[in-house]
Amino acid sequence: MSKAIRTRVRRWIGRVPVGLRAVAAVGVLLGLVVVTIGLSAAFVFHQRGAQGQLDEHAVPLSSAVSAASLNAKGAANDERGFLLTGDRMYLSELDQRVGAARDAFDRASAFAVGDEVGYVEQARDGFERWVAALDTEFARFRDGDRSAAVQDAVGANRDLRKSYEAALAQAQRSADVAVDQDEGAVHDASSWIGVVLALLVLALIGGCLVATWLVRSVIIPLNALANVLGRAGR
Repeated sequence: MSKAIRTRVRRWIGRVPVGLRAVAAVGVLLGLVVVTIGLSAAFVFHQRGAQGQLDEHAVPLSSAVSAASLNAKGAANDERGFLLTGDRMYLSELDQRVGAARDAFDRASAFAVGDEVGYVEQARDGFERWVAALDTEFARFRDGDRSAAVQDAVGANRDLRKSYEAALAQAQRSADVAVDQDEGAVHDASSWIGVVLALLVLALIGGCLVATWLVRSVIIPLNALANVLGRAGR
């Protein structure tokens, strides 16, 4: 800005009454404070919403799908153990793992939204078909037809297991994507804190400048005028 322009600006400002200038300065400062408060409130609500979505949807969904997958794999291992040894302990453990997998599927369904519901239900239906097929497989084993039972395990029942495992993998990928998205939303919300802090600093600096200007332009001249009038009245 050239010297001539600066001089014109000073003259224009000088023609504005001091009271009006004070009101304008205080108004700008209050506006900055209001904007800062508004952004702070928006930041808090956005942060809570993003964190709530992560804690109440994505993470529980991912954990439930992972638990269903883990228990389903454990049940498949128990199937193999029973066919290899005939030990009924494996059947008891398989029943426990099937129950745990079903509980995990129930939790996953409760937290799933949108396309996630379809992935979870597809995995659940496939798992239940595999569990139902085990009844025939184990009946043949107990009836002494072990070769037929093993043939079921490595044939049709294996295909059923691969099918629900693929659906579980898709459900897990979907849950992991949800976790990544919600974590990104939390990170984006956290980035606003820099803007809020910058505005707070500006408000503090502006307050100091306005206070200094008021002291120099209003309070000191008024005190000087009061002193003059006081001496004149003696």
